[in-house]
Amino acid sequence: MKADIEDPDSFRPHLVGIVRAEKPDASDRPESAWIGDYELHLSRPGSVEVTAIFRLG
Repeated sequence: MKADIEDPDSFRPHLVGIVRAEKPDASDRPESAWIGDYELHLSRPGSVEVTAIFRLG
């Protein structure tokens, strides 16, 4: 996955894919109706410390 922390919307395809895989019933609605209910926690490779949290809406 290629994304840029300076461009949070570049993470949208990854977040949408995760939700569709883990919560298929939630993602039956239009994306704009549920995307803000989920967030993506980012950390550097090899680290467990969260460096950024993205919530897209």
